[in-house]
Amino acid sequence: MIIQRVARIQQVMVEEEDYQELDCQLLHPTPTHAEHRVKAINYPELTGYCQVGDYVLLNGTAQHLQLGTGGYDFVRLRLPVHGTGAWNKMNTYEEKLGHLHQGHIMKLRYTPMQLAVFTWEEQCQLDQENPPGEEASSIRTPMLVISLHSMLPLLVLAIKERQPSCRIAYVMTDGSALPIALSKHVRICKQAGLVDLTITCGQAFGGDLETVTLYSAIQAAYQACDVVIIGDGPGVVGTNTQWGTTGILTGEYLNATAALGGKPLFVPRIQGVDSRQRHQGISHHTITVLTQLTPYSVTIPIPDAACWHKQMMNSFPLASQQEVKKQIAMIDERRRGKLLPAHQWQSVKLPSFSELERLLFSYPIPITTMGRELKDDPIFFATVFASAYYVIEELKRDYTDRRKDEE
Repeated sequence: MIIQRVARIQQVMVEEEDYQELDCQLLHPTPTHAEHRVKAINYPELTGYCQVGDYVLLNGTAQHLQLGTGGYDFVRLRLPVHGTGAWNKMNTYEEKLGHLHQGHIMKLRYTPMQLAVFTWEEQCQLDQENPPGEEASSIRTPMLVISLHSMLPLLVLAIKERQPSCRIAYVMTDGSALPIALSKHVRICKQAGLVDLTITCGQAFGGDLETVTLYSAIQAAYQACDVVIIGDGPGVVGTNTQWGTTGILTGEYLNATAALGGKPLFVPRIQGVDSRQRHQGISHHTITVLTQLTPYSVTIPIPDAACWHKQMMNSFPLASQQEVKKQIAMIDERRRGKLLPAHQWQSVKLPSFSELERLLFSYPIPITTMGRELKDDPIFFATVFASAYYVIEELKRDYTDRRKDEE
């Protein structure tokens, strides 16, 4: 089912090369928008540029179903264009992306919106001097797998503050949003130099590099950068069932990293405040991944107990801390029962609460998880930061080891 409606663009509120936010007036009222006005997102790579006065066909299905899309429709088609400005801009955009026409790999395959991309694998075929790696026996590059998109800016903020010359790649998988242009965090991080390279794999599109598979994306990332972060874009999908959520796809990402010779680092989802019992403490999605979907051993940084200080007690009382310890013990016990290698839980000391607040204040927009900021659910943020500071120490150790090898 697709709910379609025709609208006229009243204002272009945000415009980037690959992204537009539009204020539109519906031509006919709907039960959900009797006031005739809606916000819409347009991806020029798929539909061309829009301008004030254009008529567009909108996909309003998510709004009709009142899903959590941030209150946006999506431009599906531009109707007869008002003037020539949009066509001229589209021609310029196509000229900038001319190299993509060398590609023969389709994304959004076999849909009316399928687009050709020039993948990294195809580039490697043309460049005989730089073929894809056959097999890596040991990858020293830290590879972090995240379960929520909001973890991305927290990680890169902390890592770049301590290691500003470190190159960070973000591999966006296709478990949630497919266009990387939807992510405000990616746009901000790229502009601020917090993320150096973006790679979209599978059906996801719009990254600096495109790959057919996650495995190729991992290879491309570790060859170019010092740290790799892997995870879905915004818009995780869930059904209140154990298996019907994109959150458990992190198991596949961890396994792909390990299969290629990497050392998978998992950023667990631990929350102190959530009305849903299944997400209190270690989320049930994280437990499923760590007990049933990861035959390899995974490194899991968590905050040192001393970091659960006074500022965290309101949202993460002692009883909750004890519950997390019980959950960790339960995960370890289940793995022993299946004769699986033990996961490596790493306790990490964090900077002071005020330092973390200062770090977050340097970011241009609030970083939230399920609408909650640091002060609302500090243990979630502390857990993500634990992974960042663990990686910082890993980078220091790797640098020391390489200096010794050179000597």
